Amino acid sequence: RDCLLVVGDRDETAMAGMLELSLDAAANGRCISSLAFAYDDARRIVPFALPQPEHRRRQADLQRMMDAPAYSLQKELLEKIHEANQTDIFVASYRVFEENDGSGRQFSLATWTRDVDTSLPKADRIAFVVPKDEGDADMVVADWDKAVAVVAELMEQEPDFYPPRFRVRDFPSEAQLRQLA
Repeated sequence: RDCLLVVGDRDETAMAGMLELSLDAAANGRCISSLAFAYDDARRIVPFALPQPEHRRRQADLQRMMDAPAYSLQKELLEKIHEANQTDIFVASYRVFEENDGSGRQFSLATWTRDVDTSLPKADRIAFVVPKDEGDADMVVADWDKAVAVVAELMEQEPDFYPPRFRVRDFPSEAQLRQLA
Protein backbone atom coordinates (compact mmCIF):
# COMPACT_ATOMS: atom_id res chain seq x y z
CA ARG A 1 0.00 0.00 0.00
CA ASP A 2 2.89 2.34 0.58
CA CYS A 3 5.05 1.25 -2.35
CA LEU A 4 4.76 1.91 -6.07
CA LEU A 5 7.12 -0.02 -8.35
CA VAL A 6 8.08 1.80 -11.55
CA VAL A 7 10.26 0.49 -14.37
CA GLY A 8 10.75 1.26 -18.05
CA ASP A 9 8.45 -0.60 -20.42
CA ARG A 10 11.47 -1.81 -22.42
CA ASP A 11 13.70 -2.81 -19.50
CA GLU A 12 13.05 -6.54 -19.18
CA THR A 13 15.63 -7.01 -16.41
CA ALA A 14 13.92 -4.33 -14.34
CA MET A 15 10.52 -5.91 -15.06
CA ALA A 16 11.78 -9.24 -13.73
CA GLY A 17 13.06 -7.48 -10.60
CA MET A 18 9.77 -5.63 -10.17
CA LEU A 19 7.86 -8.92 -10.32
CA GLU A 20 10.09 -10.53 -7.68
CA LEU A 21 9.68 -7.48 -5.41
CA SER A 22 5.92 -7.69 -5.96
CA LEU A 23 5.87 -11.36 -5.01
CA ASP A 24 7.84 -10.55 -1.84
CA ALA A 25 5.40 -7.75 -1.01
CA ALA A 26 2.40 -10.02 -1.61
CA ALA A 27 3.90 -12.69 0.64
CA ASN A 28 3.90 -10.07 3.38
CA GLY A 29 0.32 -8.96 2.73
CA ARG A 30 1.21 -5.65 1.16
CA CYS A 31 0.23 -6.08 -2.49
CA ILE A 32 -2.84 -4.36 -3.91
CA SER A 33 -2.74 -5.40 -7.56
CA SER A 34 -0.89 -7.70 -9.92
CA LEU A 35 -1.62 -5.46 -12.88
CA ALA A 36 0.99 -3.50 -14.79
CA PHE A 37 0.26 -0.15 -16.43
CA ALA A 38 1.96 2.15 -18.94
CA TYR A 39 1.34 5.46 -20.64
CA ASP A 40 -0.05 5.28 -24.16
CA ASP A 41 0.77 7.78 -26.93
CA ALA A 42 -1.92 10.15 -25.62
CA ARG A 43 -0.29 9.99 -22.13
CA ARG A 44 -3.22 8.05 -20.67
CA ILE A 45 -2.57 5.28 -18.17
CA VAL A 46 -3.53 1.95 -19.75
CA PRO A 47 -3.05 -1.74 -18.86
CA PHE A 48 0.33 -3.07 -19.97
CA ALA A 49 0.87 -6.64 -21.17
CA LEU A 50 4.24 -7.87 -20.02
CA PRO A 51 6.19 -8.90 -23.15
CA GLN A 52 8.03 -12.01 -21.92
CA PRO A 53 6.21 -15.31 -21.24
CA GLU A 54 8.26 -15.80 -18.05
CA HIS A 55 7.18 -12.36 -16.80
CA ARG A 56 3.53 -13.16 -17.54
CA ARG A 57 3.93 -16.46 -15.66
CA ARG A 58 5.33 -14.67 -12.60
CA GLN A 59 2.55 -12.09 -12.84
CA ALA A 60 0.02 -14.95 -12.84
CA ASP A 61 1.80 -16.40 -9.76
CA LEU A 62 1.37 -13.03 -8.07
CA GLN A 63 -2.35 -12.97 -8.95
CA ARG A 64 -2.79 -16.49 -7.52
CA MET A 65 -0.99 -15.42 -4.35
CA MET A 66 -3.43 -12.55 -4.00
CA ASP A 67 -6.53 -14.58 -4.94
CA ALA A 68 -5.92 -17.45 -2.49
CA PRO A 69 -6.58 -15.50 0.75
CA ALA A 70 -9.39 -13.52 -0.90
CA TYR A 71 -11.14 -16.73 -1.96
CA SER A 72 -10.54 -18.27 1.46
CA LEU A 73 -12.22 -15.35 3.24
CA GLN A 74 -14.99 -15.30 0.66
CA LYS A 75 -15.60 -19.04 1.23
CA GLU A 76 -15.73 -18.58 5.00
CA LEU A 77 -18.26 -15.75 4.75
CA LEU A 78 -20.42 -17.49 2.14
CA GLU A 79 -20.56 -20.65 4.25
CA LYS A 80 -21.81 -18.60 7.20
CA ILE A 81 -24.45 -16.95 5.02
CA HIS A 82 -25.60 -20.29 3.58
CA GLU A 83 -25.74 -21.84 7.03
CA ALA A 84 -27.79 -18.93 8.40
CA ASN A 85 -30.17 -19.15 5.43
CA GLN A 86 -30.21 -22.96 5.58
CA THR A 87 -29.14 -23.07 1.94
CA ASP A 88 -27.38 -26.22 0.72
CA ILE A 89 -24.68 -24.79 -1.58
CA PHE A 90 -21.15 -26.15 -1.49
CA VAL A 91 -18.61 -23.30 -1.59
CA ALA A 92 -15.65 -24.78 -3.43
CA SER A 93 -12.11 -23.97 -2.36
CA TYR A 94 -9.47 -22.25 -4.46
CA ARG A 95 -6.22 -24.20 -4.08
CA VAL A 96 -2.78 -23.39 -5.45
CA PHE A 97 -0.39 -26.20 -6.37
CA GLU A 98 3.04 -26.49 -7.92
CA GLU A 99 3.60 -28.59 -11.04
CA ASN A 100 5.29 -31.93 -10.41
CA ASP A 101 7.90 -31.36 -13.14
CA GLY A 102 10.34 -29.34 -11.00
CA SER A 103 9.71 -26.17 -13.04
CA GLY A 104 8.32 -24.22 -10.10
CA ARG A 105 5.23 -23.36 -12.17
CA GLN A 106 2.02 -22.99 -10.21
CA PHE A 107 -1.64 -23.52 -11.00
CA SER A 108 -4.90 -23.04 -9.15
CA LEU A 109 -7.58 -25.70 -8.94
CA ALA A 110 -11.27 -25.83 -8.03
CA THR A 111 -13.46 -28.92 -7.70
CA TRP A 112 -16.83 -29.47 -9.38
CA THR A 113 -18.57 -32.63 -8.12
CA ARG A 114 -21.51 -34.42 -9.72
CA ASP A 115 -24.85 -33.89 -7.91
CA VAL A 116 -23.51 -31.07 -5.74
CA ASP A 117 -24.89 -27.52 -6.11
CA THR A 118 -21.65 -25.54 -6.06
CA SER A 119 -20.27 -22.02 -5.95
CA LEU A 120 -17.09 -22.45 -7.99
CA PRO A 121 -14.13 -20.04 -7.85
CA LYS A 122 -12.41 -19.14 -11.11
CA ALA A 123 -9.22 -21.20 -11.19
CA ASP A 124 -6.62 -22.25 -13.76
CA ARG A 125 -8.03 -25.78 -13.76
CA ILE A 126 -11.24 -27.52 -12.77
CA ALA A 127 -11.34 -31.05 -11.36
CA PHE A 128 -14.61 -32.71 -12.42
CA VAL A 129 -15.35 -35.39 -9.81
CA VAL A 130 -17.73 -38.30 -10.30
CA PRO A 131 -18.15 -40.12 -6.94
CA LYS A 132 -18.36 -43.91 -7.05
CA ASP A 133 -19.38 -46.47 -4.48
CA GLU A 134 -17.15 -47.06 -1.47
CA GLY A 135 -15.82 -43.49 -1.36
CA ASP A 136 -13.81 -43.75 -4.59
CA ALA A 137 -14.20 -41.29 -7.48
CA ASP A 138 -13.35 -40.76 -11.13
CA MET A 139 -11.83 -37.42 -11.99
CA VAL A 140 -11.19 -35.37 -15.11
CA VAL A 141 -9.02 -32.25 -14.82
CA ALA A 142 -9.29 -29.57 -17.50
CA ASP A 143 -7.91 -26.08 -18.02
CA TRP A 144 -10.48 -23.40 -17.18
CA ASP A 145 -10.69 -21.99 -20.72
CA LYS A 146 -11.11 -25.44 -22.27
CA ALA A 147 -13.78 -26.31 -19.71
CA VAL A 148 -15.70 -23.09 -20.31
CA ALA A 149 -15.64 -23.75 -24.07
CA VAL A 150 -17.35 -27.10 -23.43
CA VAL A 151 -19.65 -26.45 -20.44
CA ALA A 152 -20.32 -22.70 -20.38
CA GLU A 153 -24.08 -23.27 -20.45
CA LEU A 154 -23.79 -25.03 -17.07
CA MET A 155 -21.99 -22.09 -15.43
CA GLU A 156 -23.67 -18.92 -14.20
CA GLN A 157 -21.41 -16.13 -12.99
CA GLU A 158 -22.51 -15.01 -9.55
CA PRO A 159 -23.03 -11.22 -9.66
CA ASP A 160 -21.00 -8.78 -7.58
CA PHE A 161 -18.38 -11.31 -6.43
CA TYR A 162 -14.71 -10.45 -6.38
CA PRO A 163 -12.84 -12.57 -6.96
CA PRO A 164 -15.40 -14.12 -9.32
CA ARG A 165 -17.46 -17.23 -8.61
CA PHE A 166 -19.71 -19.33 -10.80
CA ARG A 167 -22.80 -21.23 -9.73
CA VAL A 168 -22.88 -24.76 -11.10
CA ARG A 169 -26.05 -26.71 -10.37
CA ASP A 170 -25.77 -29.36 -13.09
CA PHE A 171 -22.83 -31.52 -14.14
CA PRO A 172 -21.31 -32.13 -17.56
CA SER A 173 -22.62 -35.07 -19.56
CA GLU A 174 -20.47 -38.12 -20.28
CA ALA A 175 -19.86 -36.76 -23.80
CA GLN A 176 -18.71 -33.42 -22.40
CA LEU A 177 -16.39 -35.16 -19.89
CA ARG A 178 -14.85 -37.13 -22.77
CA GLN A 179 -14.22 -33.84 -24.57
CA LEU A 180 -12.49 -32.48 -21.47
CA ALA A 181 -10.37 -35.58 -20.78
